This record gives sequence, structure tokens and C-alpha cells, in this order.
Amino acid sequence: MRLPTGVWLVVMLCLPCMADKGWYPGKQSPKNNKGAVRGDFIQSGENEQAAAGTSLGAKNLYEDNRSLKRRANTKRQRASSSTSSSASTSSSSTQLIFPTLAVGKDNSSLYYTNVSLGTPDQLQPLQIDIVEPYIWVISKDTRVQDNSSFNYTNFYTANASSTSEPENDSHLYHLDFVDSGAINGTAVMDILSFESISMNNQTVNSVNSSSNSNIWAKFTSKELTISNVSFFDTNDSTSSRGCIGLGGRITDDGVDINSGNFDDTFFYLETLRDAGIMKSSSYSLWLGGDVRPYYQMGRPDVADEVDCGKLIFGGVDPQYYYGPLKKFQKLSFLDRKTNALSEGYPVLPMGAIYVASDTGKSINVTAETFLAPVLLDSRYVFSYLPAEAIIQIAVQIGAIYVKELDRFLVSCSIASMGVSINFAFGDLLVTIPLQDFLMSTYNSHLNTTLHFSGGDEACFVTIVSNEEIGYNILGGSFLRNVYMAVDHEGGSIAIAKARRIQTTTVTILSDSDTVTSATTYLSPSLSTSREAKAITSGHIPYASLTNETIPITLSPSGTPSRQTAIPDQFTATIFSDGLTSTGRSFYNTYRSTTSTRTAPTEFESFSVTSTQSRSSNGVVKNYAGWRVKSQSLTMNYWIPHIFSLVLAFLSLTLG
Repeated sequence: MRLPTGVWLVVMLCLPCMADKGWYPGKQSPKNNKGAVRGDFIQSGENEQAAAGTSLGAKNLYEDNRSLKRRANTKRQRASSSTSSSASTSSSSTQLIFPTLAVGKDNSSLYYTNVSLGTPDQLQPLQIDIVEPYIWVISKDTRVQDNSSFNYTNFYTANASSTSEPENDSHLYHLDFVDSGAINGTAVMDILSFESISMNNQTVNSVNSSSNSNIWAKFTSKELTISNVSFFDTNDSTSSRGCIGLGGRITDDGVDINSGNFDDTFFYLETLRDAGIMKSSSYSLWLGGDVRPYYQMGRPDVADEVDCGKLIFGGVDPQYYYGPLKKFQKLSFLDRKTNALSEGYPVLPMGAIYVASDTGKSINVTAETFLAPVLLDSRYVFSYLPAEAIIQIAVQIGAIYVKELDRFLVSCSIASMGVSINFAFGDLLVTIPLQDFLMSTYNSHLNTTLHFSGGDEACFVTIVSNEEIGYNILGGSFLRNVYMAVDHEGGSIAIAKARRIQTTTVTILSDSDTVTSATTYLSPSLSTSREAKAITSGHIPYASLTNETIPITLSPSGTPSRQTAIPDQFTATIFSDGLTSTGRSFYNTYRSTTSTRTAPTEFESFSVTSTQSRSSNGVVKNYAGWRVKSQSLTMNYWIPHIFSLVLAFLSLTLG
């Protein structure tokens, strides 16, 4: 496969316009100043307040809720180590039930589910957050940082809910999340309802009480409602949407985010367990129904995908994955500011990374012994990997780096060439189509995209250097290709290859009419079907443990950099006349080999610069004369490194 060899990029807008409008991914947050791309673009839409009328069962729940809250608050004021409250009688026999929520995808390419809070219902499309354990919502008074065009309409108003109660004397909390987000807000207790419930052909149950008499839950075929759920009502946020947290408890003494500061009502997965809805604090997540193509990624004019995934409380459903389900113990996260170790984050040991062609031939862009912790994060559109690996990927796919955007660009035509990026987790190799790591360069203000001089449209590569945030992250592009099951009580995560939604279109021609029908199905097909099973404390059904002792910890390395250090021969420059130049073209993606090989990564030892000159109007021009300077190596030592570097540039291409 071969891409066009043009070296000029035609940019359809000038830099001042891009900077003023803030259209490009990676716009810096003034608070965090880390350059991390979470995709927290502003959403606007219709005000979707739920109807005030409720079912009789829900109405009874609301009437009972205040007395339950008073008892809960009284209990929290006592020394609350006791958990011996008497159990009430359940209205139905105990059965395995796995409430399943529909997951959507908004036009900023982030996943969400619909939640209602309060009485009457206040609809909240909350982003799925697998990192943090808390729920937080946006109110009308929320100040969204770095988002001057904030026009969100699905607000939560505590005063409009007859069942809301302030928590902890309306203390103002500051939660500084590990993945660069942050909120300020007060704690509120209210009723929470999940809608768009499906049962996966299971028996519907109603649980009217639990082992903890302070919790009331009702579960029907259409709705799951829980009393006494505590969450944060924000007045300051780095995100334009609230979140529903699926993470484990956080250990970080001395800061507000520490889970030891809050009682059980702040952890709704535990509340669901205590209410008898599931056997453990656990869930599984499938995003394989996400079929949004790369050319719609990042476009604000794209409609939401209403049902592109499933969030399953308390169980594993084998219909959503294929191949082995591999279980790993969660790795620790070290907060360098407080030196606190936390086991609650979804951190896994990531092995070697490969670039593969459609023929199955591949090249290792790391090292055979590469092993590093990686955070899985559903609120990141971009993924963050070691700079050396990204440069090697750029060599293989012909991407160039634009300093002004701090992003790699590549011809969008590579999306149809069958290239993939493969990630090793133990003996499980997860294949991600390269097109899932592409994003449109569309500018809604000018209704245009970036193009190469040969006419090819340019796409952003949504893999960037981990220098921007200080550690590795795999975001939505990775997660849509895996099925993951999480057992917080056992401290483990299991992942498998996700079955993806495929659509076959059939057109029937006749003399009088043309009929087109579309059939949607999960691929690949499975020879047998297995039933959904419960996740219990310490046990994820169908999962086999990866028996590896991995004494590694995820911790930010140094101070995150706002600018990625990329050697000049991979860079391009956007001029005021809309042209981008680079001294070399790496669009040859052929490789004459039949085996998997490891690419040398010697870039850290060199400072690679280009010969430059200026035109009459002062514009810098780059030429193909390259100098390689040794930073600390002697003449006798760095010559072979130059040779290996040249091999990396000119020989490492896929066949």
C-alpha cells in the first residue's frame, strides 16, 4: 500500500483564525495547562426536562424517601462503623439480574448515558467515566473553564427537587481528578433513576428494600430507581457535562478527592450492591456498537449516536466479545504531590505496540520487552503513548507533525488500507483499526478541512505523546474495540476483543420500485451462546487470570509539557499563506519482510534539526538537508546510532 508522496499541506485557514476560534483539538485549559485532550467540547441542545408525572411505584418511592433520608442522616451522625441495621422483606425472590443501560456518543465523541435526578425528574446526560467513582452534575451557576460559548441546557437544580437535601452543611469541595479534570461543588443527596433499561432476556424483579434499611431501590423492565444517592452539584468545572463515575475508591489522604471523606451513599455501585441489585461493586462495558466513521469524529454538526454501547451492572455478557477474556490485577497509581498509592484506578500493564498491514505483517514500534502501565479512560478522545513509539508509528503511516497544532496529520485515505495498531496485554493482542485513531480536521466556522496539495484530505492522528500529561492513556478509540469487566472488590479488570456492529445493505431492483434493506449484526459470529453471569467479589466469570507478577506503578513523570519534542524531520510548518512544508516524505508504507521485527528507538540520544532559510517575506522554509547532533555521545559511539536512525527512517516500512 502506498500513499501520495506530496510534501505540501494546503491549510484552508490561517493560524490567527484557528487560535481565535479554538477549533482544533488540544486547546489548553487555563486551570490545568497540561494540553490533555479530553474532548470536553461544548454541547448545545434542547431542554429535555422529564415529565412531572410518575408511576405509582415511583411516587411511593418519593413519598418514602424523605423519612429514609432522615434516618440515613441520623445514622451518619453516629459512629457509623456499625452495619447491623435490620433487613426488610424484599418484594420478590432474589434472582440474578443485570440492569443494562444504553450508552450513547455525543458530537464531541464522548460516551454518555441518560440519568434522571430529583422529584420531578431532571434529565441529565452524564458522561461515562471509568476513572473516577463519583457522580457530579452541571447546574445553571456552573462556570465551565475555557469554554466561553457554553450553552448547555440540561441543568440540575437542587431547589427544584422536592427530594433533594444538602450534605455536609453545603461544604464546598474541590476535586482535582487524576486525568486533569477538576470540579468545585457542594454535595447533595437525591433520588437517582436510570432509564433505557434492558434486561438481556432476564426475569424482571422489584427490590423494595435491602440489607441496609436506609436504601430503597426499585427495579422494573423500564427503570432502575435508587433513593439516597449522594453526588456533587458543581459551580466550577473543566467539563461542559456532568459525569457518572464507574471507578473504584480513591486513596489520597489530605485532599478532597479521597474516598475516605465520604460515606457509602457517594458510591452508587456499592449502593446498588447493598440494595440487592447486584452481588458486588462491579460492571462491564461494551462500546462495540459505535460505528461513527473517522470523518465524523470531532465534528460539532454530527448527531448523537443514541445506542452505541451497553453498561451492564454486576455481570458479564459473553455475547459482546469473542476470544479469551483475560483478567489482570489493577496496578497502583502514585500521586507524586501527596505520595499516596491508590488501587482504584483502571490501570493495566501494557506490553509491546505494533503497526500491522492488511496482510498481517507487523512491526514492533516499542521493544520486545516493553512493559508500561496505562490508564484506561473513557473521557479521553485521544490516546497518550511514549514519544518514541509515536514517531515510529508516524514513520510507518506517513504522518507529519504540525507544531502549531501539536498534532500529527496524515492522509485520510490511509483509513481504507487495512492498517491497524495492535496492543499486547499479556498474551492477549488487541487490534485497533487505524481508522479508529483518525479524526476529521473539519472547521465548523469556515466549513472546511485541511488538505494536502495533491488533494487528499488530512486527518488528525488521535495518538499523541504522553509528555503532554506525564503517563500513558488509552482513550475511546481503544475502548470501542474491547469488552471490559471490572471487579472493584477483587481489584481486577478483564478485557477481551469486542464484537463490533456490522451492517449489510441489500438493494432489490424491480420494474416498479427499488427497495433497500439494512441488516445489523454483531461480528464476528459466535458458534455457541453463553448466558450472562454475575461478577462476585474476587471473581469475574469466564475470565482467565494472567499470571504475571508486575511490580510497576503508574505515576506522572515530571512536569507535563505543553509542547511535544518531535525531531524536525517529522515536522511541518503552517505559514500565513496556508502552506505547510516538510523536508521529507514518509508515505511509503511498504516493508520487505515477512516477520515481526522490532524497530530501533534511538531518538532520545539525538537532536535532529533541519537546515532552514527565509524567503523574501520572512517565511521560514525547510529543506531536505539534515544534521544529526550528538548530545552526549562520543564520535566513535554515535556513528552507528546515526546508521540505525537512518534505517528507522528509510527501511522500516510495512509490506
